[in-house]
Amino acid sequence: MDIHLSSKTLKICLGIAVIAVVALLVFKVPISGLFTVGIFLLCPLMHIFMMKGMGHDHGSTNGHHHDQNHQPVTKVEEGKIVN
Repeated sequence: MDIHLSSKTLKICLGIAVIAVVALLVFKVPISGLFTVGIFLLCPLMHIFMMKGMGHDHGSTNGHHHDQNHQPVTKVEEGKIVN
């Protein structure tokens, strides 16, 4: 498995580590509190990185999926085909 981290991803990870150290040293946040928050943030962060790694870009289509091969749905009303 080949993993390539972009500079943006690396900066985000380093930023999270710096925030954790500051929370521990400056604000005296207990390690158990950081661990709990980390567990809650782990799932959505993993999902974001997974989707990015798969090449999904949900922001470019304004929330609509456009399929080039999609045929319009036809239905029959009272013996007539309606598009």
